[in-house]
Amino acid sequence: MNRAALRVLLLVVGLAACLPRDNPFDRANIEDAYGVFVTASLGTLTVHFNRLGGTGLRGYHVYREDVGGARVLVGELPPDQQSFVDENVEEAAARAEELHSDGTLWWRVAGFTAGGEGPVSARTDRASTRILPETSIEPAIAPYISGQSGVTVQVRVAPSPLPGAPATRQFRYRFRGGDWIDPILAGPLVLTGLQDGRYTLELAAVDDQGDADITPARATFVYDYNVPQGTACTPAVCNPGLLCVGEPVGNFCRQQCAVWDGDGGVAPEDAGVPLDCPLGTTCRLGSGRDGNGACVAVATLGERCDERLCVDGLNCAVAGDGRSLCGTPCNAGACDNGLSCYPGDGCLTVARLNEGCASSACLEGLACDDREMNARCRRVCTSTVNCTGGEQCGDLGRADLRVCR
Repeated sequence: MNRAALRVLLLVVGLAACLPRDNPFDRANIEDAYGVFVTASLGTLTVHFNRLGGTGLRGYHVYREDVGGARVLVGELPPDQQSFVDENVEEAAARAEELHSDGTLWWRVAGFTAGGEGPVSARTDRASTRILPETSIEPAIAPYISGQSGVTVQVRVAPSPLPGAPATRQFRYRFRGGDWIDPILAGPLVLTGLQDGRYTLELAAVDDQGDADITPARATFVYDYNVPQGTACTPAVCNPGLLCVGEPVGNFCRQQCAVWDGDGGVAPEDAGVPLDCPLGTTCRLGSGRDGNGACVAVATLGERCDERLCVDGLNCAVAGDGRSLCGTPCNAGACDNGLSCYPGDGCLTVARLNEGCASSACLEGLACDDREMNARCRRVCTSTVNCTGGEQCGDLGRADLRVCR
């Protein structure tokens, strides 16, 4: 081959080397060549990447990936496009948070030809929600809020931890499923005008470039400004006209009431307070705060007071076998008429073995078997060995006691 022909061959080879490659994936570090990064503004997340050189490229696939590695195809782009808007990212972040307790998402890009898909771009923080500002609620909102005209939320915002991140000074908020409120300066958020009900509040930090936290901080709480009669009043606040009454099984909102005084009238401080109570309740003095009367279900002498208050003038005495009964007050630890003083400062009658105990306390070593119509005192046992006369040791159904029956 002469020199002229050699020069021509070298020129052709050189020109061929400068032409685009047929295979766009025939290069080193293609996973990093895409340079994927994301931006997010008011709920719209955009995926940006560099196009590949070469021929035969049919387009790009865009994938969304969660912390568990699950990858979902969210877009297919033509070869001349280098950005993609992910419209469902908020829902995806919420699902990821429910599934993994971490709503972080990554976006990855892969070019494809007629022969198939090439390598997928590298998984980097610039291509994830970690590039966005962060939001937190400190301290946490109480799960139940009552008796307050509004709810105060302390919102903390922080820029992305990545180097060079823009400052973050604002946040936006919404009640889940509603519209986002325009960004406001970070700090305390006071929510007023709330109706009673359950709320899920979402807050998202917004940085100075307008990029917003796509995985917002969330808090779910029940707002119950006042509660009606018969509803537990700890920690709620009762409706006007109701009193929070401490009863054996908890604190409940009860109707305020007044009773006739000794002269057949109503005490001046009770003026305007209803005299009548709802069916099944009785006006009991001293039940409410400050000694006011309240309509409650009460027990009379000898009746169980495990779940009810005793009527005025009686004390709830602990019978010692898992029951409490209303009794007359003890006098310096003693009782008249053969009654015995029990804890709770109440005088009760005492029943012996096989005697009726519906309204009496049983002697020590006995327990009232009230699982039958005619309750009577039976011997306490730990096994059938403690029983006689063909009796069996069986559960009493309260206080882990067993009796011979």
